[in-house]
Amino acid sequence: MKRLIGRNRGVNATARTIGVLTGALVAALAVVATVSADDHRVPRASLHVSGEAKRLQPWSFEWVSGSGSGGCVAMAVDGIPNFKPRAGVRVHPGLRVVFRKSQRPNRVQPLASRHLDDGYLANARTLRVKLRRRDRGDHAVWVAAMHPTVRHRLFVDISAHWRDVDGCGGDQNASWDFRLKHG
Repeated sequence: MKRLIGRNRGVNATARTIGVLTGALVAALAVVATVSADDHRVPRASLHVSGEAKRLQPWSFEWVSGSGSGGCVAMAVDGIPNFKPRAGVRVHPGLRVVFRKSQRPNRVQPLASRHLDDGYLANARTLRVKLRRRDRGDHAVWVAAMHPTVRHRLFVDISAHWRDVDGCGGDQNASWDFRLKHG
């Protein structure tokens, strides 16, 4: 009986050690992925309006970045905008789109329209945007602030453009969309 109990303790200790090492490896990989995700992937973006934060999904992007082997990686995705999320706002909302990328965008272009034509903006006009840097802990983010007029509803498509400075020097651009509804 003693021998069997001793073996169980060894198995539990070995399993515990493997679990701790696996957890440490996963944590290390997460840190590496977070650090490298800054310029090698499309940045996360979120809409902040009326006291709410909503995550935006890119519907179109072209991304060129360096690979670990000294080469270049290029991705191009083209979808159809769905203008989600939706946000309820007042007539003159102050809204912000936050880009989680420490590099300043070369250009941010928000387009807006009250109508769609086959799922895309119809007669879109350019919104004025003010771009500001904000520090979030140990990294910077870029905030695009806009003040559109929303009478009933407004469809917005915002695109941001960067130049790859860490890898191949290619273009990096993405487009996000959302809908504002007065009421």
